[in-house]
Amino acid sequence: MKNYYWRIFILTFFCLLPPVVLSADMAQKRVLIIIDSKQHHDQYAAIHRALLKSELKANEIIEIDIARTSFSSTKRQISRIRPHLVYAIGPNAYRLASEIIKDKPLIFSAVNLYRHKLSSNTYGISIELSPEMPLFMCTHLFPKIRTIGVLYSENNSRWFNDAKSKADKLGLRLHGKKIERSSEITQALRQLRVDAIWLKFDEIIFSNVGNLQTILNQRKPIIANDSLFSNYGAVLTIATDLPALGRQAASFAQSLLEQQPFSAKLQFPITYKVTVNLRKAHEYGIEINHAALSSIDKMGMIQF
Repeated sequence: MKNYYWRIFILTFFCLLPPVVLSADMAQKRVLIIIDSKQHHDQYAAIHRALLKSELKANEIIEIDIARTSFSSTKRQISRIRPHLVYAIGPNAYRLASEIIKDKPLIFSAVNLYRHKLSSNTYGISIELSPEMPLFMCTHLFPKIRTIGVLYSENNSRWFNDAKSKADKLGLRLHGKKIERSSEITQALRQLRVDAIWLKFDEIIFSNVGNLQTILNQRKPIIANDSLFSNYGAVLTIATDLPALGRQAASFAQSLLEQQPFSAKLQFPITYKVTVNLRKAHEYGIEINHAALSSIDKMGMIQF
C-alpha cells in the first residue's frame, strides 16, 4: 500500500513541473550542402570531407548535387527542406545557390572573392590566400628580392590592384603585364625586369602546359600558390591548407547558426603550407634569411 501512495506522489510531483520546451536556438538546425559532382575535384573533395567531420555534423546535414538535378528541381528541394543555412562548395554551387537563397545565410568555400558578386546574405572563406601572405613570405625569406612580376588577364584585374597595394605597403614593387591570349606570354615575360616572377592562377596561363612551361623556364626565381610547383623549380610556394579551410568555414557556419560574433563576413584562409626549394634558391644565388627558415620548417617543408 505504501508503494502505491509513493508512486502516486511521484507522478503528481512530475505532472506539476513546468513543461520543458526546446527553444529554436537549442533545436537541431538543418544545414544544406550544395555540391557539383562534375566540378568536385580533389580540392573540393578535401574540403567536403573536412566539413562532414567538423562541428557542423551535430546538425541535420542534407546534400544536393546540382549535377544530378535541374535548377527548378533544386529550387523546389530547397523550398521543401527549408534550411537554416546553406553551404556551397565551389563557384558553380555558389552561383546557383545565390540565385535561389535570398533570406537565409549562404556560406561558401573554394570560391575566389575577387571574381564573384557577393550578396548581402553571403559569408565565406576564399579558396586563395590573401595576396599579402605570399608577398610577405617572399620578403621575409629573401630580403634582396624587391621587385616581383606577374602575368594576369582581365579576370584577375581586381586581384592585381589589391596585390599591388599590399606590395607597396611591404616595400616591394609588383609589376604586372595584362595579357589577353597565350601568344602574348613570351613577349610579356621579356618586358618584366624583375627579381622574381609570381605564378598566379589565371585561366589563360593555365589553359595549357606549354604556357606554364614557358614561365617555369625563365631564368628567374618562381613564386607559386601550389606546392606542386616546387617539383618544377619554384623557389617558394605558399598553398592553402584545404582540410583546414573546410574546418575554418565550418566553424564560421556554426557561429552563424548560433548567432555568435565573427571577425568578418568574407575571410581568407588562415592556415597554409609553405615549401622552400633551397637548391633552386642557391642556384639563383638568392640571399636567404636563415633565421626565418626555422619558422618555415614548422609551417611546411624545406626542400634541399
